[in-house]
Amino acid sequence: MKHLISHSLHSTPLALQSLRWFSSNKLQFQWKSKTNVIITNPVLLVMESCTTMLQLKQIQAHMTRTGLITHTFPASRVLAFCALAGAGDIQYAHTFFTQIEKPNTYIWNTMIRGYSIAQIPSMAVSFFRQMIRERVEMDSLSFVFALKACDQFPGILEDPFTPAPSMAEPQPSKTFPVKPKLKPKPRTPKQTPESKYWSSFKSQQIPNLISSITSLTYSPSSSHPFAATHSASLTLFSSQTFSPTATISSFSDVVSSASFRCDGLLIAASDLSGLVQVFDVKSRNPLRKLRSHTRPVRFVKYPVADKLHLISGGDDALVKYWDVAGETPISQLQGHKDYVRCGDCSPVSLEMFVTGSYDHTVKLWDVRVTDSRSVMEVNHGSPVEDVIFLPSGGLIATAGGNSVKIWDVIGGGKMVYTMESHNKTVTSLCVGKIGKDSGEESQQYRIMSVALDGYMKVFDYAKMKITHSMRFPAPLMSVAFSPDCRTRVIGTSNGIIYGGKRKTKEEAVESNLGDLMGLGSVEEPQRRVLRPSYFRYFHRGQGEKPTEGDYLVMKPKKVKLAEHDKLLKKFMHKEALVSVLGSKNPEKVVAVMEELVARRKLLKCVSNLDIEELGLLLVFLHKHSTIPRYSAMLMGLTKKVLEIRDEDIRGSDALKFHIRNLKRSVDEEVKIQQSLLEIQGIISPLLRVAGRR
Repeated sequence: MKHLISHSLHSTPLALQSLRWFSSNKLQFQWKSKTNVIITNPVLLVMESCTTMLQLKQIQAHMTRTGLITHTFPASRVLAFCALAGAGDIQYAHTFFTQIEKPNTYIWNTMIRGYSIAQIPSMAVSFFRQMIRERVEMDSLSFVFALKACDQFPGILEDPFTPAPSMAEPQPSKTFPVKPKLKPKPRTPKQTPESKYWSSFKSQQIPNLISSITSLTYSPSSSHPFAATHSASLTLFSSQTFSPTATISSFSDVVSSASFRCDGLLIAASDLSGLVQVFDVKSRNPLRKLRSHTRPVRFVKYPVADKLHLISGGDDALVKYWDVAGETPISQLQGHKDYVRCGDCSPVSLEMFVTGSYDHTVKLWDVRVTDSRSVMEVNHGSPVEDVIFLPSGGLIATAGGNSVKIWDVIGGGKMVYTMESHNKTVTSLCVGKIGKDSGEESQQYRIMSVALDGYMKVFDYAKMKITHSMRFPAPLMSVAFSPDCRTRVIGTSNGIIYGGKRKTKEEAVESNLGDLMGLGSVEEPQRRVLRPSYFRYFHRGQGEKPTEGDYLVMKPKKVKLAEHDKLLKKFMHKEALVSVLGSKNPEKVVAVMEELVARRKLLKCVSNLDIEELGLLLVFLHKHSTIPRYSAMLMGLTKKVLEIRDEDIRGSDALKFHIRNLKRSVDEEVKIQQSLLEIQGIISPLLRVAGRR
C-alpha cells in the first residue's frame, strides 16, 4: 500500500491541468486528515486540501477516469472526507461504501465513526454488527467507535456487567414533585454598603512610568502626598490631582522601597545596589547615604514615631537597625536563611519590628535584646512577599503564595485565620480605614491585598470575610491607602498606577456652590406641602429607605400557581389531568399523575375521560412511555388504559391509530434493547479479560 501511494502515477499534463484551480487557491486543510503514509501523488495531495463536496466530486471523477479510484487507499481518503469532514455527506459516503469491493478495517471504522459524528447511532451499531457477521478483522478503534455510538442511545447503562432492563420487566418507581422547581433567574447581587463605599473611589490612571511599581507609600503630613518607586527613580505625587510633583533620580540601580519619616519632611529609599539614602522632600537633596549591605536592599522602614533610626533588610539575609545621623548600623540582626524581602514597624513600640523572608519565616525583633536574636518566629508555609502590623499592634498579616495569614503576636505567634481568595502570588498588603461618618462600618480597619492575578481584595479581619473585590487588567505589585481615607493607589507590573479618589460631602457642597457662583443668588425652591386632597399624600413614605433601628415588615411574595395546581387544590382531578396534558411538559404531567396515584384517583380519572381527552393521553404515552426516566410509571399506566378503555378503543379509528403508533415505538425500543444486549455480550468478555490483566 505504501509503495502504491508513494509512487506518483503518470498523469498527463492535460489531466493535471483540470486540478490547477485547487492548487492555485491555497486552500487550508480543514477536515482533520490523519495518515502516517507519505503522499506524493499530485491528485491525492490536492484532495487533502479539499473543502467542499463539489470539489471532492470533481476530484473523484478525475480519479475514476485515471483508474486511481480502484485502489484501496485513494478510495479510503474519498470516503474519509465524505464521512468525517464538516462539509461532507454521510449518505454519499454510504453510497460510495457499497461500491468498494473489499473494504478494509479502516474503511469500516470510518463508516462507524461517521455515523456516530452525524448523531445516527443506530446505523453505526448496524455497521458494527455487519462487521461481526462478515467476520471482518477488527482493531481497538472498532470497539471505541462502537462504544461512542452506544453512548448516544438514551438510557444507556453505565455498568457493562449489568443487563439492560427490558420494557416488560417491572422497574422501581420514581417520585416526581407536584410542581417542578424553577431555576432562579440570574441577577446581579445587591451591593452592600461597604461594597458601595469601596466602589465610590473613582479610578484614574497614572501612565508613562518606567518599569513596574515596586513600592507605594503615603506621607503622614496633612496634604498626604505619596511616593512611587519605579526603575531607578522615586517620584512624588499629589494625592489631590494625582499629578507628579517631584522626581528623584540619583540612584545607580532599581529602587526597591521607600518610607516617609513620621513628620513627612524626609524620605528614605533603598535600591538593588545595596545603598540606602535619606532625602529632603522639599529640596530632593540626599542627606545621608547608608552603606553596609553587600547585596540588594529590598525594604527600608522608618519607625512610627522615631526620627533618628531606620530599619532595612536585603538579599544578604541580614536585618539592620540604623543610626541615621551617624550613618552607621547600631544592630545587625541575623536569623533568616534566605532573602529578606519585607518588614514593618510596630505601631505601639519604637523598638519592635517584624520581617519576612523567602525562607518561609516571619521573625519579630526587639532591638533591646542583647544577643540580636528574634523574640518570636512563625512559618508562613511559602516565600513571604509582604508583612504588616495591624493597628492594634497585637496582630500581624503576612502574604506569601496565594494566601494571606493573620497571626496573634501577643498569643505567642498563633495563627488566627488564613485567606486564600487569590489565584496567584499575593505581592503587597496595606491597612485601610473606612472613613464613614456613621453606620456600622464607620472607622473600621480593613486589610487590602493585591496579587499577580490582577485582583484587589478587601478583607474584614473582625468578621473574617472578604467584603469587596476589584479586577484590574494587569498583575498588581503594590498598594497603599491614604491616612485621611480619601485616596488609594495601586501599582502594576507594566508601569501604570491606578489611583482612586473619593469625593467627600464637603467637597460636593463646595463644588455645587462653585457652579452657582456665576449665576448670582439662587433661592432654594420651596417644597409644596402635601395635603389630604393630593394623590401623593397617600403614597408618602413608600420610597423612603429604612434607617438603623427601624423594624421592616416584609410583604410576602404571592406564589403563582399553574392551572393544574389550582384544580388539584379544588379536588377537580380529571380536569387537572386534562389541563396538564395540554401543557406539553412531561415532567409536570408525570408529577400530576404521581399525585393522583397518591390520592388513588388516577384510574378513576382515566375511566371518566371522553374520546378526545383519551386521545390526548394516548399521544402523551406514545411520545414518552419509552423514555427511561418515565417508563417505570407510564408503561404500567399504558396497560391499565388498554384494559379499562378496551371497548372505546375498538370503536374509534382515531384511538386505534394512536395505539398503532404506541405499539410501533415500543417495538423500536425493544429492538434497541436487544441490539444493546448483543453488543454487551460481545464486549463483556473482552472487559473481563482486560480486568484480569
